[in-house]
Amino acid sequence: MNFSFFLTAFVLLHHVVKLVYLFAEPKVLNPKYFGPPKSKFMIGLYYLAAMFLMLTYILEKLGIPVFVK
Repeated sequence: MNFSFFLTAFVLLHHVVKLVYLFAEPKVLNPKYFGPPKSKFMIGLYYLAAMFLMLTYILEKLGIPVFVK
């Protein structure tokens, strides 16, 4: 297992929890962390992280080593 596997698993789990908050809004989940981002900086970081994840996935599928062991 490599770095992109763990990163992908973390991002997927985080998005599932955010979807649960979006549809059900349980009291257990803090809206400060699981609600939609309010500032432009956080929205920018969110999109940069998503693009980084997609780029590493594409490069690994093409056989280009992203992270040297």
